[in-house]
Amino acid sequence: MAKKNFKLIPAQGQIDPTACWIACLSWWLKAVHNTDMRQIDIMGLFGAVWSANGTINPTALKAGIEKNNALFKMKIETVFPASLAYWAEGDTPTIIAFQTPSGTGHMNVLYDLTKDYKEIWAMEPWFPENLQVVYEPGEIPYVSDGKKFTGMHLKRVLSYYQTALREQDVLFIGYPQ
Repeated sequence: MAKKNFKLIPAQGQIDPTACWIACLSWWLKAVHNTDMRQIDIMGLFGAVWSANGTINPTALKAGIEKNNALFKMKIETVFPASLAYWAEGDTPTIIAFQTPSGTGHMNVLYDLTKDYKEIWAMEPWFPENLQVVYEPGEIPYVSDGKKFTGMHLKRVLSYYQTALREQDVLFIGYPQ
């Protein structure tokens, strides 16, 4: 059986600067279960999973996925960064919550790890990266110029994803049950 080409599934841009998790869940549903679901509808399935500044509480996100497991059919794990290649080497996409090199929490969907375990493809919802995001104290960040995130399929070194979430010491990953 031929391996599925996930690059043929259009990338999804996040609907706002704090919604990487929603874009990733929406794309993952399409890639894994062939289920089309709008990001706004996914958001409606979750309670308060984000803080006042728009960051996501990984424990609340996990609880929301488990609450809606009939839809997602996803197993969530916390894993040590050094073990990421093991978790990402399968034939299905893996959702990952990690800390970016700039120090922010973020989510992508990983797929197609290279045979040498050095590079991996990702559905990146924060693209284009140069949009003007405004951060005001006490407000959810927003894009100031009216442009939209389109998302993109990118090939990166695996180490890009191996920084644990701040104050967690682990990565959060999601994969099909």
